[in-house]
Formats: sequence, structure tokens, C-alpha cells
Amino acid sequence: MSDDRLPPEYEKYKSVDPFPKIPPALLNSADISDYAHALRLIDPFDVDKLKPASYEVPFAGTVYWWDPGTKERCQQEIRSNGDSFELKSNAIAYVCPDTTFYLPDYIAFRFNLQITEVHRGLLLGTGPIVDPGFCGRLLIPLHNMTANKYTLFHGKGLIWVEFTKLSPNSRWHDESTPSIARAGVYKEFPKSKRFLTATDYFAKATGNLDIVSSIPDAVQRSQEDAKRAADNATTAKVQAEKAASTSVWTLAITIIGLLVAVFGGGYQLVSIYQTTLVSMLESRTKASEDAVRRQLDGFQKELDRLKDDLAKAGLPSKPLWEDMGDTKKPEQK
Repeated sequence: MSDDRLPPEYEKYKSVDPFPKIPPALLNSADISDYAHALRLIDPFDVDKLKPASYEVPFAGTVYWWDPGTKERCQQEIRSNGDSFELKSNAIAYVCPDTTFYLPDYIAFRFNLQITEVHRGLLLGTGPIVDPGFCGRLLIPLHNMTANKYTLFHGKGLIWVEFTKLSPNSRWHDESTPSIARAGVYKEFPKSKRFLTATDYFAKATGNLDIVSSIPDAVQRSQEDAKRAADNATTAKVQAEKAASTSVWTLAITIIGLLVAVFGGGYQLVSIYQTTLVSMLESRTKASEDAVRRQLDGFQKELDRLKDDLAKAGLPSKPLWEDMGDTKKPEQK
């Protein structure tokens, strides 16, 4: 069944080799060019992007990555001159180049990162091989394990692809299909790229920017975070112990206050109780204050219950001076 997404020239030569005299081997630039024109091996194809035994795929297409804060997947289109993408330090992004490949049954390919990006310290996630019959675009994980952030620009070289023709098989050797005349021209390695030094490579890759791994910094930050967490845990433990100790005194003072409120007693004792409790509340952290308030709520409920029990038993539930018919506190007389 025909697939509308496949170009007719590819379907014609998918299983029939139009250049049977090209031996099974790593294809040179002339071979790549001929196959690209005959069956649309690479689409779009630019003869200027050929090297002696590989083809350059430019940075153009869609970039995907996950936002480290929201954990949401993001994407950016790189479609025209001026478009760029910033690959942050210690980050990973997925590049889906616009270039589409149509591999016949007798050609496979491998790819790797452009050497300038390798010298920057970037890593490219590659599979061992792209098998014959593959049609479509690649999705390439791109890692930046350095402490630098790098900007990738539209149209600049991203990966180099090398094509290999498989060993002969009767399936794609059809004598009834005429061969196509060869037209590809071998492209030599440029003389300007011979005998380059390490300094030359670094200058081209980063402009002599220092290239250091982000891992030691990440480890150091993790260690510092762990130490701060441990210090905070120790501080929290000490505060909790202090709060627990203070809660005992709060409980004792509160009980005294309840007894004074229920059974009467000296007004000075009530005043001391209130002053002490307010002072303690003011010195507590928010968490401790909440705990004390919860305790007081419980004591209030207990106080109400005690008053009800005293009333049922016929015992006084007001301060003694009120039961004696005097509504003024002793010190007000």
C-alpha cells in the first residue's frame, strides 16, 4: 500500500538499487550526492554541505526541553535566520532537525555531533545505527555537561551523517531496472582544516572560553545544601526541645490558673498567672504559640466541664468573694 508521505522516486528505488556498481562500503560524497538526487535520500539536500564521506545537517527545526521549575515540556521553533536557542549549563534538550531521510533497503547511516560542538564539551545521544527503511526526522538528545551556557544558531552545522551501503542481496538487484548515469562529484577535504592545533579548535568552539565540567560545582552545591539541611534540622530539634520544656511550665501555670478561677483565691495569684502566661506567649515562635493556644482551648473546655460538675454538686463555681455577696475584688475595697 502506497504512503502519500513518501516521494515517488523513493518508492521507485526503495528496493531496487539504481547504482548497482557502487560497492557496499562507506559512501563517499559523490555516492551520497547521486543517491540523494535519485531517490531523495536527504530532503532538503544541499551539495555544499557534503564532506568527503559525510553530510552536514544544520541546526533548524524544533527544540524540546523540560522546564526545571514547572516540570512542563517546552518547545521552540528554529525556522529562519536569526533564530537561536540557548542551551543552559548542565541541561539537556532534544533537537528534531527539519531534514528528512528516506533510507532504501540497502543503505544505513550513523551520525555524530559536529566537531566544533564536541570541542565545546557538548554530548550527543546517538543510537548505534539508523536502519535501512527508515523514513522521517531524527530526535537527538543534546547534553551540556559544562559550566557554560551555549547558544545554537539557525543554519549552523549540528551533526554529520555517514552512509553505508549494505552487502549485496538479490532483493535489490533487479536486472530489468536500468541503472542511472552517475553525476555526483567527489568533494575533497578542505586544505584550510589540515594540521589545526588544540588552540585552533578551542578558539573556534568557544573563543577560548574556559571549558569546565558542571559536575564538581553541582556536587559542591549538593554538599552545601546537605550541610544547611543538617544544621537546620539540629536547630529545629533544639527549638522543639525548648518548646517541649516550656510547654511543661505552661501546663503547670495553666492548671494553677484553672484552680484559682474555679475555687477563688488571691487576686495577686491570678495576676501573676496572667502576666507569666502572656510573657511566655510573646516569646514563642508561631508554631509554639499555636501549640499553647490549642492547650488553652483544651483547658477552657475542661474548665467549663468542672464548672458544670461543681454546679451539679452544689459547690461554688465563682471566686469566694462573689459567693460571699461582695462583687468587688479584695484589692478594690
